[in-house]
Amino acid sequence: MKKRIVLITSILVSVFVDRMIKLAVMNDIPQMHTIEITKHIKLTHIRNYGAAFNFASGRGQMLVAVTAVTIVVMLYFFLKNASDLSPKMSVGLVGLLGGGLGNLIDRLYLGNVVDYISVGSFPVFNFADICITCGSTLVLLSLILSMRGKVED
Repeated sequence: MKKRIVLITSILVSVFVDRMIKLAVMNDIPQMHTIEITKHIKLTHIRNYGAAFNFASGRGQMLVAVTAVTIVVMLYFFLKNASDLSPKMSVGLVGLLGGGLGNLIDRLYLGNVVDYISVGSFPVFNFADICITCGSTLVLLSLILSMRGKVED
């Protein structure tokens, strides 16, 4: 039970951090405006109407539905199996769920996702995207290692 509370709190904290950063960007940086941090790192306020790399742009309702169903299924799995999950899997699922919820909130309330981190020529992304990427990497790593029988958490 305690592990579930810690994991749910971690998800809520990641959603809160994501929301606070996005609200600051929306309030302080006009859309399509760029603030240079370093030569290769910039803050650029854009709106993404699709999924990763603007994939499925214009299909907002479909993205909301797919994301919501995925989050519900993952949350069910997560809460049902919380006590049996490895730390890698737990942290990975926190990242996936927190990031997914952060971007879902944008899609529900704004009809798009607020992106703002620009690194080199890579597409602009946000904190939730970082959570999703790191989370999915940890989940895959955990699955691969457990299939090999080498998980030592």
